[in-house]
Amino acid sequence: MHQDIKGCVKPRTNNIFEKAKKNSEEIAKKAAEFIDKFVEAKRCNLDGLCFAATGSVGRKEALEASDLDLIPIASNDKVLADWEPYDAELRENLRAHLSIKVSKGEDLTKACSLPSLIDPKKIGGEKDNSSELTKRVLLLTESISAGGKMPIAEVRTKLLNAYGEEDRTSGRHVLSLCNDVARYY
Repeated sequence: MHQDIKGCVKPRTNNIFEKAKKNSEEIAKKAAEFIDKFVEAKRCNLDGLCFAATGSVGRKEALEASDLDLIPIASNDKVLADWEPYDAELRENLRAHLSIKVSKGEDLTKACSLPSLIDPKKIGGEKDNSSELTKRVLLLTESISAGGKMPIAEVRTKLLNAYGEEDRTSGRHVLSLCNDVARYY
């Protein structure tokens, strides 16, 4: 827990926060080790994949009964197509390995390509959808790395650049970012 607020909560509460943070980091670490070995064994492009843990693990609030919400992000559509046949198998094996529920890869946790998330023609436009909006917000606000060699920081940077540097909109996508975060939360 951040030192500035540690004195503001009861020690018991602080202990719960610390336990949840440690548990979340341990889940993400064990998941990353397993995922990287699995991906390498399937001969997929580990460099082109980022596995993001969202939800309670991503917020570092996971306790014993928490599950793992996993979003695989591919650097491009080819890497995504190469990965997709293995996604369900990974999730099933990861569930057994960690002995916790792992998301099935439907809707919000479905594997996606980074270009589809950062396409400026979609952000805030008619082609945008709530699933991609939610994924963007989750990746920016409550996610940690759970494997792959494409860093989560690179994903976040590209997402922020998509919102802030689009010439076509004279930077108005920043308003879309504010709107997306407000709608999500």
